Amino acid sequence: IMIANNCYKNRHKIEIGEGVYIARDCLIRTSDGHTLINLNSNETFNEPQDVIIKDNVWITSRCTILKGSYIPSGCIVGACSMINKKFVENNTIIAGIPAKVIKQNITWNKMFYSQYMAQIEQNNC
Repeated sequence: IMIANNCYKNRHKIEIGEGVYIARDCLIRTSDGHTLINLNSNETFNEPQDVIIKDNVWITSRCTILKGSYIPSGCIVGACSMINKKFVENNTIIAGIPAKVIKQNITWNKMFYSQYMAQIEQNNC
């Protein structure tokens, strides 16, 4: 995981909740890494923003999470996705470039499929 938190006076944060899994080759950024300036007013217009990842989120391989992103609890971020906005609904699959909600009302478990199914079968006996 690469975290780029290049902020002026540390005003912007990356918040990662409890039980979050982040796979390899992911990038999380609170800023663009450069400044965009209006030539007429000399004002900047790409200020850094917080990145918030709530509890029990699974971020799969090679995802990019950009400034201003919000990932609610219980979500899965699909492989190679780019998050560039605030999502609001818990327990969704978010995927794509840019990411969008793919499926709602889901949950995930860190067990391998075979382990999970064996547990289900054992509980049904």
